[in-house]
Order: sequence, then structure tokens, then C-alpha cells
Amino acid sequence: MLCSFQKWDDRELETTPELLRLPLTQLVMHSATFGIHPEELTFDQPIEAVKLEEAIVRLTRLGLVDDDCNLTEAGRFVSHLPVSFSTGAMLWHAKQTGILGAALPLAAVMETDGIRKDFRLDHGMDTTSDWLDALKAFQSILGVECNRTRQLHMTQKNVGFKRMEAAKALYRKLQRSFNEKDIAATSKASDAQLRQCILAGAIDSLFKQAPYSRGFARVVGNQFEDYNLGNGTAVFVGSRDLVVGNLRTIKPKNGRSPFTILEKLTKVTPEDLLALAAVRPQIFSMTSRQEETVFGDKVRVTKVFIFGEYLIEETRTPLQPEARCA
Repeated sequence: MLCSFQKWDDRELETTPELLRLPLTQLVMHSATFGIHPEELTFDQPIEAVKLEEAIVRLTRLGLVDDDCNLTEAGRFVSHLPVSFSTGAMLWHAKQTGILGAALPLAAVMETDGIRKDFRLDHGMDTTSDWLDALKAFQSILGVECNRTRQLHMTQKNVGFKRMEAAKALYRKLQRSFNEKDIAATSKASDAQLRQCILAGAIDSLFKQAPYSRGFARVVGNQFEDYNLGNGTAVFVGSRDLVVGNLRTIKPKNGRSPFTILEKLTKVTPEDLLALAAVRPQIFSMTSRQEETVFGDKVRVTKVFIFGEYLIEETRTPLQPEARCA
């Protein structure tokens, strides 16, 4: 026996089934592939309706299933890839915008949770995204043939050997999933285009500065949840910046209550949102109304909502004199 009798006695008699302890996104995608709504399935142990709804909403927001829980064109594209659904949605956006080849190494880095050992150490490569920082480190090491030089580069850029090898293997696997000519023709992209790809895959993980707090509130989903910024980021975030990031739950060993932090950030600009809206306009909705300013002049207030739920931007446009008379 490789553990103490006390730990052995504390173990549960049966392992909790995956349906009860893991997200149900894989189940929803698999059933949608066969044209079956997941609510039509029966299991030995009933699954929670809330968890099923969360999985459907997440896949719908990523654009992988429609309102009737059928696979979309993006869903069929993602279902054949050896990556998570969020990374697959990122690659679909890259394909739609003509930068699929440039996004493949980014997908490999993100799937292996980044090749950097510590994202807090900023090497001056990128200040808008921890993922783009890791991508540039990956690309600078990938082409080095000399083992000694490569090891020196990895040490300087704070890159772990096992993570680097895992990302490299996945990158090669993703390359084999597509046509070589298509990859070569779409291998160039700007940082702004890659940031937009990250946004497309993490659109339901959009955060903004929480009012009267140092933390961040989720824009889509639970607006009132307040997450503190973790140590796993080197991106400087201002008070009005929108970001996408990873949530990580930490369970302290001293018996304190678990807490969740936000880390590995990517800044999001209004231009990034507009670029995503051009490809997936169904994400955004806009409403307009007229208001009186303090000086008595009317302006048109345009509010932009994401998934029709939460305000993410507001613009005020003065009305023309003829518009006022109307």
C-alpha cells in the first residue's frame, strides 16, 4: 500500500461519475454531432439541469451549436480538432479571417497552458497579452537547432522543457490536420489579429474592472462576481480596460476557504470587439435612445450589449439640428 491507512479509510467507496463532476460540454457536442438533443438522453444517474444548461449556453456563445442545439459550421470544424472547444473556436475565427497558419502555434501554446514557467516575469516581448508573450517565446525557440543554444534561450525566456516539447508536438499534430498550402498562405498575422482570435475563443470570459473594487467582474454570465487579479500575469491593466483571462480556483492548505483568481490576461480594445462583430454579428446587439444633456442639447446614446445581456460600451453622438426638430 502506497498511502497511509487513515487516507485509505477516508476515501470514498465509489468514484464520482464524470457526468456529475465534469462540465457537460463534451456530452452536448457529442450528442449534437448525431443530431440528438442532450435532454433526450437518459443516464443511470440523473444529471443536473443547471450544468446541462451551462454547457449549452457556453457552446452557443462560442458559436459551435445553434439555438436548437445542432452543430453549426464552426462546430463541425472544431469537432475534428485535438483541442478544447474554446481553442477550436479561436482557430475557426482565424480561418474565417485568413490567418489560420499563424494561429496554429498560438493554439498549441494555449492548449499546453503556456510554455512559460512564470508569467509574472516580463521579458519585454509583449505587454498586451500573456499568451502572445508566450507565443513569441515559443517561436523564437522553435527554429533553434543547436541544443545548447536552445537550452540557453529557454532559460532566458523562462520556458519549461516539458511544456515546450508538449506544445511542439501539438503544433506538429495541428499542422497535419490542415492542408500545407493553406497553412503557408495564412502564416502571417499582426498582434491585433491574434488578440482578436484569443477574444473569439474566450468571449464568455470577458472581464472589466469591478466598481469600487480592485478586482474584475465578468461581463458575460455572473456580472456581480468579483475576482482578484492573480500573480500569473505580466500585463498591465488600467481601470477601464477590458480583458479576457483564465479563472483558477485555489484551495489553501491552511484550511481557509477556496478562492478564485483571474490570470493570464489579454487586453481587449473596442477595435477588437468590432473586428469580432464583423465575423460574428449575432454576438452583439445595439440599442439607441435620446437623452437631454445638462446643457439642454439632445444626444443619441448608443449602448452595445454582448449576447443581449450586459453593457460593454457606450457612445454619445450629438443630434443634428434637423434631427432635433423631428
